[in-house]
Amino acid sequence: MHLNINLFRFISNTLILVRILLQLVLFIVPYVLLGQLPREYFQTSKQVTKFDEYDGSMYIYNKAKPAIVYKGDIESQEAKLKYNIYTDAFEHKDKSHTYTVIKSSTIQITLDHEDFYYRDFKTKKQLNQSGYFVQLDKKKHYGLYKKYTIEITKPKSSYVMSEAPTPGKLKTIISYYLEENDIILELPINTKKFLSLLNTKSKEVKEYMKKEKLKLKREEDLIKILSYYATIQPQNLLDNMVQSK
Repeated sequence: MHLNINLFRFISNTLILVRILLQLVLFIVPYVLLGQLPREYFQTSKQVTKFDEYDGSMYIYNKAKPAIVYKGDIESQEAKLKYNIYTDAFEHKDKSHTYTVIKSSTIQITLDHEDFYYRDFKTKKQLNQSGYFVQLDKKKHYGLYKKYTIEITKPKSSYVMSEAPTPGKLKTIISYYLEENDIILELPINTKKFLSLLNTKSKEVKEYMKKEKLKLKREEDLIKILSYYATIQPQNLLDNMVQSK
């Protein structure tokens, strides 16, 4: 009888311990499953498959890469992420699920030395333009950003039975934006079009570019050009550009 009581107590205590351990595991697992990022950073998402037969990719990199995710000015975490240009989202995948980082202005993501910020900008025509922008330069009163987008070419059927249809294509497009007071303006990379925006300062900027041998298509040069423009037009950069854009 005494042995049965001890056995009962042992089994009871073991079950209590197992229950506690199970609750602890269920509490911890969501915080470690997603590449060290807390579960609160993510939301479940559906994988996009409609472009599987297209040439090209929706992603900057087809494989997930180590990324650093910052929340506010202090907290930072690491995770392996992929940036989906089409959905404008950072993805994390496990064996059976796809997750995306919650889009928030308080979260910054550094991927392959590029700093992505989710921003709610407006154009000069007061149209909303939200999404992930890569910050290239940030001064006191203006910023320079770039944005990835996808150009989609749909498949074309052939009218000749012996010819295969032309597959669809995905092409990555990179655009550059000047930002001032949360208003953005897309900057043309064509030199003539770019200089035409600068109104009365175009001649000075043109001479500076020629002297320093700067090209708009090089990001480091674009940063220098805008920095120079800001010295000769120290405020209201966007307002002093031609209004046609």
